[in-house]
Amino acid sequence: MKELSDEIKYYRERAQEAGVEVDRPADEPGDKVVVTDIDMKFGSMVLFMVKWVLASIPAAIILCAIGFAALTVFGVLSVA
Repeated sequence: MKELSDEIKYYRERAQEAGVEVDRPADEPGDKVVVTDIDMKFGSMVLFMVKWVLASIPAAIILCAIGFAALTVFGVLSVA
């Protein structure tokens, strides 16, 4: 248990160094941590959002294909 406690303290210190504010430390396994602030440079945020948009394109294509297939099946069933 002491090893886990040391690991929690290590990550808590790293979070504080990164400018992340935490409401309370996670003292025991399974405790929830609430992040209240993330200090991120504007350029990094823009790059993150661009990657996010690019990653959503394949998901949109898949959803369109599923919707097209469903509409095709329903269209064929309604004609017959």
